[in-house]
Amino acid sequence: MKAQINTLEKVKGTAISNDNVEGIENKQKIIVTKIDKKKNIYKEINKLLNEISEIEKDKTSLEELKNINLSYGKSLGKLFLEQIDEEKIDADHTIKAMEAYMEDLDNIKKKSEEIEKDMKIKMDINKEMEVLKISHDDEKNYHTKSKNHEKSISDIHDKSSKIIQEFSKESDINDIKNKLQENVSESQKHNSDINQYLSKIENIYNILKLNKIQKIIDKVKEYNDEIEKNNKKINDELSNSKTLIKKLEEDLNLKECQSKIKSTIDDNYVGECIKNITGLKTYILNEENNINTYFKNAEEYNKIVLLNFNNIEMADTKSQYILNIKTNNGTNSHDYNINELKEHKHKSNGYKDEADKNTQTIKKNKELFEKYKQDVTVLLNKYSALALKNKF
Repeated sequence: MKAQINTLEKVKGTAISNDNVEGIENKQKIIVTKIDKKKNIYKEINKLLNEISEIEKDKTSLEELKNINLSYGKSLGKLFLEQIDEEKIDADHTIKAMEAYMEDLDNIKKKSEEIEKDMKIKMDINKEMEVLKISHDDEKNYHTKSKNHEKSISDIHDKSSKIIQEFSKESDINDIKNKLQENVSESQKHNSDINQYLSKIENIYNILKLNKIQKIIDKVKEYNDEIEKNNKKINDELSNSKTLIKKLEEDLNLKECQSKIKSTIDDNYVGECIKNITGLKTYILNEENNINTYFKNAEEYNKIVLLNFNNIEMADTKSQYILNIKTNNGTNSHDYNINELKEHKHKSNGYKDEADKNTQTIKKNKELFEKYKQDVTVLLNKYSALALKNKF
């Protein structure tokens, strides 16, 4: 935007009609009203960016450009603030669900004697929690940490509101956009951590509640299915990242221009390389958000994989604990297939290793993408300098 303003200062005396300016602003307002808050925010932001880029094709006066800058900035700020609002609402709902589980956990601990009577075995709840490495304070600690994350989201919301309030005609839109994007990402990360703590409390509840081997086996199958599903999602993100990197690796124009930069080349070839490299750089900039999303998604899916694998290990420990008690009491009826649990655990371990390996590969592809971005920028600068040199 600053570059646009600098350029337009030179044509300050010329202007397009007010109808065109108002048309652009009206399009912005229409776009804002059509936002799907959770799914389409970045798509709609890009529409706004495209609208503002059209101004470069017109001989707009500096003052008109500043007015559009202000209108656009307010629209952009509203979009990002709505997204952070959604994260605040989600966090509140998640913590309420967490508190409901905590209440149920207290009831389970209090009703341990009823469970023992139903099972016809002595189930020491304190001993069981010790074996499962569960502390009586675990859920309280998770709740406290979640409340801290919720507070952080509120702080981010306040910080973003201040940025928007201070936005003026002179503000750099790209700078504001980057700051607000970063704030949205931060709020999403805090929300993700809250969801992780909810899942941990939910699993403690499930493990302490389940006191029959077959029900534990059924639960382990659910965990394994969840691991398999998220492992597949990571594979999809890996495929996406590979496709992106392959296109860059196979770009013949880039290879040719890189190989001839130190040779004696004419102006036409220099111009052709500048055109091709500029096109490639535009492609890279357009895909940058995608490669970041592939890695971010993979990390989140991998967290779910690890969480569910830990759930399986805890469930396995619980089943062994019950089996030992039943064996010692002579009440083991064998109305279950314990090998089924072992098979699920073995499969899930394979999925876990594959998920972690593929997540690391996506990370490497992201780093390789960033290197291509840097190399293309350097090469474009070299050819631009060469073109300037050839003019003199």
